[in-house]
Amino acid sequence: MKNKWLLGLLILIFIKGLVWLALTPIFQIPDEPSHLSYVQFLAENRRPPHARRELKTSQELLTVAGAVNFDWKISHPVWQGYQTDWREKITTIDKPQRQVFEDNQYLTSLKRPGLYYYLAAGVYRLFSAGNFFWRFYAIRLFSLAIHLLTVWFIFITAKKVLKNDWSALAAGAWVGFQPGLSFLTNGVSYESLAILAATVFFYLVASGKKIIWLIAAALIGIMIKPDLIFLLFLLPFLLPKKQQVFAWISLISIFLGFTWLAPVIDGVIRGKYALWFDQWFYFLPLKDYAVFSHDIFNLIFSGRILGLLVEYSRQFFNIHYPQIFPWYWGVFGWLEKTMPLRVYTFLKIVSIVSLIGLLRSWSKKINWLVFAVLIQAGVVIANDFLTFASSGQLYGIQGRYFYPAIGPAMILFVLGLSQFISPKILVAAAISLNLIGLFSLYQYFGWVW
Repeated sequence: MKNKWLLGLLILIFIKGLVWLALTPIFQIPDEPSHLSYVQFLAENRRPPHARRELKTSQELLTVAGAVNFDWKISHPVWQGYQTDWREKITTIDKPQRQVFEDNQYLTSLKRPGLYYYLAAGVYRLFSAGNFFWRFYAIRLFSLAIHLLTVWFIFITAKKVLKNDWSALAAGAWVGFQPGLSFLTNGVSYESLAILAATVFFYLVASGKKIIWLIAAALIGIMIKPDLIFLLFLLPFLLPKKQQVFAWISLISIFLGFTWLAPVIDGVIRGKYALWFDQWFYFLPLKDYAVFSHDIFNLIFSGRILGLLVEYSRQFFNIHYPQIFPWYWGVFGWLEKTMPLRVYTFLKIVSIVSLIGLLRSWSKKINWLVFAVLIQAGVVIANDFLTFASSGQLYGIQGRYFYPAIGPAMILFVLGLSQFISPKILVAAAISLNLIGLFSLYQYFGWVW
């Protein structure tokens, strides 16, 4: 295969991204308003907002939200259409309103690692002379650029694993044209950067890089999204048997260390210790890991874990299980619009065929891909279980939570299907599926311009 096919695929994905970006209304991607509030506060004030003490949104974004009929309380249906004069209201916002911040108790994304927000704030500043549209869509285009880079890394990773150029191109196409991912990665969100970080890690694994590079990539990942801790959990399965013992001992030691650290961090956050760096427990996800480790430790030694697991499993299969598959492949707006139900039925059949093909062609070289998918899913489910154990209620599992491992998932998906179907046809199928998702998006939102 010549590079022109890969270049052509990336150009198609870029054009596709522009169309999805244009058809997706402002603030209609989950958590986009909160992410943008964080980015704007950081860009305008040259410092991050305090995760607990500064739940603030600029007057500019509050005005924009009013013009596009966005309710910060997230009352469904969230999509209410735009006001008739929405463009005029947004373009006439005075520049000083960007720097006046008001309390907003409904912000949801401040207690997150800060790497994405610093990068997005840099993009914001490049277009600071422009009105809201320039800055908002510049950051959305930044997410699209990250998505393109992700597809490229998927291609070169799949090429190393599958040893077939067209199969690698098909894997890149199924990531680049996946409807749910196409929707998510054209918004203001750390998701696209988190997926890229995980994908770079997988590329390093496929390239046989030294363990130090894998650890470095994983640490960068957790500075974007705490869930990328799964990359460290994957490490023991990538090492020779003699080194696996040391890796497991190291992970268990870290777990015990965070368990011990939890009360200290809690004391700092609650003001028991007058330390200036309490907000850095959020900028780096130290608090998340300490709380989770402490909760797991208590559950194991309390004797309650088995009973909770049984009850959680019952609720999981009653509530989460029917939703995860369709939401993974594509749900739009604030979980309000799906593709036609027959599409998901067809995708389930195709997934079963892929699994059969995968079992027929199984080899040890793909074990690490399977571990990556399973461990990442395990981290997502464990987070939901711990919330259930402490509150008695499910936190909720959305399909997008599994996207950090979409690279290995689609490589396996294509490997299985390629036992029966030409990879060239798989590329065309990925594009066709995206068009169905795009039509569903348009059905719901319409033409807002």
